[in-house]
Amino acid sequence: MAGDLVRIADAADEAEAEVIRELLESEGIDSFYDGEGELGSPDPAAEAAPRGVYVRAGDVAGARATLADAQAGR
Repeated sequence: MAGDLVRIADAADEAEAEVIRELLESEGIDSFYDGEGELGSPDPAAEAAPRGVYVRAGDVAGARATLADAQAGR
């Protein structure tokens, strides 16, 4: 993933960011979040920090639709 990234969601913490990332991945949409790779950090504050979830610019429409469907319970 290079310079064509778009922040698609804001997560309250790392756990929520991981759920969003897994949801997008289940739809074939590559994503990542700020601070990825720190899961299990010995610093509890690191895991509790807000995260931004990003996708490639070409996946924005699909990612937004996936998140909207999830929020609507579909």
